[in-house]
Amino acid sequence: NVHQNDLTLTVENDALWFNQYHKEHSLFNSLDHIESFFSFPEMEKCYLTLDIEHFYSTVLFTLFLKDKENEDVKSLYFRDFEKSYIEFVEKNEDRFLTELHKTLDTYFEKYSSKINLVHLVGTNYKNYIHEEAGKLPLMGEHLPVSMDKKDLMNYKYLLSKLLDFNFAGYVVLEVAFRPAQYRILESIVESKQKLTALLSDLKSQTVLN
Repeated sequence: NVHQNDLTLTVENDALWFNQYHKEHSLFNSLDHIESFFSFPEMEKCYLTLDIEHFYSTVLFTLFLKDKENEDVKSLYFRDFEKSYIEFVEKNEDRFLTELHKTLDTYFEKYSSKINLVHLVGTNYKNYIHEEAGKLPLMGEHLPVSMDKKDLMNYKYLLSKLLDFNFAGYVVLEVAFRPAQYRILESIVESKQKLTALLSDLKSQTVLN
């Protein structure tokens, strides 16, 4: 029984990407899935974990599939898919970002009261490729928060949305362990500092307005 007094169930939106689509897609990755989930009365007391990066990859891959609707994407070798996806995002970046923000706007509008956890990382949607076959996370996923040209996460948008509905839950930094590239503890501390500074700035702007 998920409604016991001492138990809270929160469901995270998963990512839809080539490595999962090739076998069987994730079961909870879209607005339609979330709406269907909450259509069951017994799920009404459940909460949501917002994984913002998963929406980045899901929206991007969904647009890619629509663009390639007459092609057998599943049959592609993963390196061929990655080459095709990189070409796609370079040509359709504005279209992707428009659809992403449309999706997120709807998500916040409908489900902001359900969010009790946020998973946040740096991300580079132009580099969602494998370092080697089967290795996860992808090279552009689960990055430290750097807010530079390699980090394409729109933190200002996300934090502004969280402020809009007085989010009182937890933000979890899911930075991947990559010892050859950075020291994990230092990168997490620096990521938190950058987010705290931006959040403080946004709060100040809200007060001034």
